[in-house]
Amino acid sequence: MGGGSCPGADTTVTPEWGTTTAYGSQTQSLFLPPPSNTQVTVSSLVAGLKQGTTYHFRLVALNADGTARGAHAALI
Repeated sequence: MGGGSCPGADTTVTPEWGTTTAYGSQTQSLFLPPPSNTQVTVSSLVAGLKQGTTYHFRLVALNADGTARGAHAALI
């Protein structure tokens, strides 16, 4: 689904997705142990998507330093 880096702390990454930019759905969170200061690739399985529907997604990272929301992307 994407990638990112979160230096120096245990980090949880949660993919969010939905048919609007309000997202509304999440997949299982992924745990990244420190040091997470290098680019990593994460993926998540999403089932039940409907053909011809636009889906929006982003990654949300959470650690002791706070929450970071990744850039919006869409699949058509």
